[in-house]
Amino acid sequence: MSSLIESHLVRVSAAEALKRCRAKYIPNDDGTLRLAMVQEFSFPVFREDGFEEVGSRKIEQMFESSEQMEAVKAEYQRRSERRAKVAVLDLILCNPDLDTFCTFTYRPEGNERTSYDDVYKKLSVWCSNAVQRRDLKYVAVPEYHMDGEAIHFHMVANRSALNLHFQHWKVKHKNGSPIYNIKDWLHGFSTAVEIAAGAEDRDAVAKYIFKYMGKQSGQKIGGRYYLHGGKLRKPVYVLAETPEVFFEGQNPVYHRELDIVDGAKYREWSFI
Repeated sequence: MSSLIESHLVRVSAAEALKRCRAKYIPNDDGTLRLAMVQEFSFPVFREDGFEEVGSRKIEQMFESSEQMEAVKAEYQRRSERRAKVAVLDLILCNPDLDTFCTFTYRPEGNERTSYDDVYKKLSVWCSNAVQRRDLKYVAVPEYHMDGEAIHFHMVANRSALNLHFQHWKVKHKNGSPIYNIKDWLHGFSTAVEIAAGAEDRDAVAKYIFKYMGKQSGQKIGGRYYLHGGKLRKPVYVLAETPEVFFEGQNPVYHRELDIVDGAKYREWSFI
């Protein structure tokens, strides 16, 4: 069997497996793709799907110098918070049925509110049941209370999977939408608000939701920036050697360039 598998392996050089440019596309409801972002490094870093590194080759060999490698690693680390936020925004953009903003809190009795393991386990069980029984789709971000110790979660989810209770017609969010409670959340208080009901601009809705994902959404509480689950659509990535092949006459919303080290550069164009 091993010889049969090995006979189908195709060995290629690093230059063939790695590309300098990557485009991110958001899937539309009609099956088409919309360009969201183009990234370019001055050396190949993006790996084609289906390629796996074998042998003793190390990541250090991808770069011309150890200084360049360390600089790239440092830049990646610095941008990890931003990448997490962008990932959350991408999931919202790709899933317009994430139309409800929820907050899950924990009462002091029976909960270790300062323990991420405890609060995460209870939310995870609730989400798992809702995913299996009601096709819940969600993206959640942990956040500290004002005391800096107790933890609660903000979430965007599909309303069709939520068991909502309209508590009082006079209680409304500042955008005019009624505030609901989630009836089967039994560990504390919960709220659910429809986001920008009737809005036709998916970008505006996604950015509106993202704004309310918590001021501390960039913190790694419990080692995670965010949680997600259900049948979520994700961005589609395409690699190339030059960025121009992706533009197709479209004008970016913004463009930025960063000098990394030893003449290495990073460029980025956003179309959303």
